[in-house]
Amino acid sequence: MSLAFGGWRRAPVASALFCGWMVVCSSARADLDRDKLADAHRDYGANRFEQALKTLLDIQIDTPTSALLDYHLGNVYYRMERYEDATQAFQRALEIDPDSPDYHAYLGWATFLSNPSDPTIHLDAVGHLDQALAINPDELSALVFYGKVCARTENHTN
Repeated sequence: MSLAFGGWRRAPVASALFCGWMVVCSSARADLDRDKLADAHRDYGANRFEQALKTLLDIQIDTPTSALLDYHLGNVYYRMERYEDATQAFQRALEIDPDSPDYHAYLGWATFLSNPSDPTIHLDAVGHLDQALAINPDELSALVFYGKVCARTENHTN
């Protein structure tokens, strides 16, 4: 799979989000509208986040309880820099599937970005990243986000 289009080469976190989207879309559960999900995926890949969001919210009308859908919504909100909305979407995904290291990792990162200057937010963010790594010590997104949190807080000792 090539990540050469758009701005994906220069944004490793965005590339990880897109790759995660690709893998999860290809295995979407039957209760989600695969055609609409594919449309949202295309819009996401083309940086048309408003359209991707609209499509995902349309899907949510028919499937109001879906961890996968909330995960995708969180990714779109993240790319739109709507970090509090992303945090809420990832939290909903975790309420449905609390053992997903991806959901913990992305919730941790979105939580941190929602208020990067608040030390209490740092603790909450790191708690989710720790949980992701407790579930899967090799969870790449959690490791990347952990490094970013440490670099931005100059906390290199933990």
